[in-house]
Amino acid sequence: MKKTQAMRMLDKAGIPYEVHSYPVDPDKLEAQHVAHLLDIPETMVYKTLVVVGGPRGWFMAVIPGPDQLDLKAAAQLVGEKRVALLPVKELESVTGYIRGGVSPLGGRRILPVYAQSGIEHQECISISAGQRGLQIWLKGADLVAATQAHVAHLVIAASRPGLSGPIE
Repeated sequence: MKKTQAMRMLDKAGIPYEVHSYPVDPDKLEAQHVAHLLDIPETMVYKTLVVVGGPRGWFMAVIPGPDQLDLKAAAQLVGEKRVALLPVKELESVTGYIRGGVSPLGGRRILPVYAQSGIEHQECISISAGQRGLQIWLKGADLVAATQAHVAHLVIAASRPGLSGPIE
């Protein structure tokens, strides 16, 4: 298997990781589907969302697969009134990645990374390796260190079944 830029970045930093592959269905790129194919808990798969707003124009939000990004909380973190998800058609030009293969590591531009609080305590998380069909498994704290992520609350409390809070 050819190494992706994300893998090379982890190698250079001396961070241990495992690579896992899965069959790609272009119509089913959601984190929950990836978890099902890899036979791991949905909460282990972290998705990387690219957000428009903030001092540099864009930033990445790394959150558990089943959760929904709280755009208001994200805007507050970067000192903006509003932020929005980057349109899919702009993903490749901004990050170098396509939908279903966006990694917080090794992109075209180095973007600030904000990660959901608690990630730093996870013994093993799964993130995109920067290519559809490949996931990197590593410690949450190692991802935080590799990306110099800001750890903060980023998700809507009621986005996962069983959590209390207002229903959207």
